[in-house]
Amino acid sequence: MGELHIQNQVQTLRKSFQRGILKTQKQRIALLSSMQKWIVEHEKEIAEALDKDLGKPFMESYLAEIQFILSEIHLVKKKLSSWMKAKKVSTNLLNLPGKSEIISEPYGVVLIFSAWNYPFQLMMAPWIAAVAAGNVTVLKPSELSPHTAQLIEKMVKDIGGEAALVIQGGADRAQQILEERFDYIFYTGSTLVGQKVMEAAAKYITPLTLELGGKSPCIVDRDVDIEESARRLVSGKFFNAGQSCVAPDYILVPREDLSTWTQVLEETIQQFYGTDPSNSPDYTRIISDRHMTRLQKLSEHPQAMQIGHPQVQQRKMAPVIVPNISWDEPLMKEEIFGPILPIIAYDSMEEVFDKIESREKPLALYVFSKKKSFADQVIARLSSGSVCVNHVILQITNPNLPFGGVGHSGMGRYHGYFGFETFSHQKSVMRKPHSFNPITAYPPYEKKEFLPKLLKKFQAFF
Repeated sequence: MGELHIQNQVQTLRKSFQRGILKTQKQRIALLSSMQKWIVEHEKEIAEALDKDLGKPFMESYLAEIQFILSEIHLVKKKLSSWMKAKKVSTNLLNLPGKSEIISEPYGVVLIFSAWNYPFQLMMAPWIAAVAAGNVTVLKPSELSPHTAQLIEKMVKDIGGEAALVIQGGADRAQQILEERFDYIFYTGSTLVGQKVMEAAAKYITPLTLELGGKSPCIVDRDVDIEESARRLVSGKFFNAGQSCVAPDYILVPREDLSTWTQVLEETIQQFYGTDPSNSPDYTRIISDRHMTRLQKLSEHPQAMQIGHPQVQQRKMAPVIVPNISWDEPLMKEEIFGPILPIIAYDSMEEVFDKIESREKPLALYVFSKKKSFADQVIARLSSGSVCVNHVILQITNPNLPFGGVGHSGMGRYHGYFGFETFSHQKSVMRKPHSFNPITAYPPYEKKEFLPKLLKKFQAFF
């Protein structure tokens, strides 16, 4: 597929938008219902594709990809009518009499890049939001998860009609796509590629959302139930073999609890996945040889505790705990995005705050404590895309909460209403009566010298 072909496809899609293919609520609901029906009917094929790409156990595929998306569609269909209504707002004194409202209108042709770690969810969730807002969509799945990408293309051909198209390929193809003009771009992936997407968007001053990542810390108080906290931490950190943008990247524990935490974490991993997790059917594999090599190098640490034996050919990496590392080591320089858990011992919370504040803002922040005051102190002091107290990752499963980063971890938000809002332009509308004309500031101004004084007088009452 050459650049000219891509250009023609995008132009055809734009004509579909101009014809109003998703203008009404009925049209949008119809496509969302088709998505819903297709997913239910192809649940087995979706799980098989995810297994071929990532070796995902069915439970992880169902919870994080299939059911996650079905729940999102259900919410959007239920709420779309109210979301689409014009929002009436008050009119200020200067503009009375008059009526004001905000109308949500679609941007037009939007481009969505998805990532490989949750290849179905991370394509479908923004697509659902784009459709809910009335946009037509170009979908670019990751080439690192080809089986899921092909299944998504089949889905779009089956139900998308003239409202969407899929373009497959690697980095070169992505670059060709970015040469086209879009009305909105939504990107999920690495910060490095996100910067390139942002540069391409700047050419046409295209608004965009960047869902990136970062080193999400987990801060543990002295009063916690270590065994229960470890279960919750391990369940999120090693879900999808640590290949989650919101996975806790490293854990901070009181120095006096370091040895206990290290032991309990090791025991918990073995309880979940057995003494050799690489053989567990519940443990996902690493996406590619390149990432496997990268993670193996990161785990080469004198204090690393490897649980079980890696299966390099199958890209099944053994979980690794690295206790008592320092802030300036290689493991603390970049997002790990894999089953390696560094543990940092701290002596004071001021030390923790200083170190985290000196780094880029994370996508997620986790706090374990029995004291609300402790959690509140952390939340108030540290900036992050989201926070979860006494658990990990679960904050992204509530569609009533926005999901997105801040600073280096991204910009923009979605899930539920926030996705509809992201893919909608909020158009301001003011309506004035045609016949009645109050005091105005038309020239000549010498006859209106009283107006500033009058406005100042009335301002005090409003």
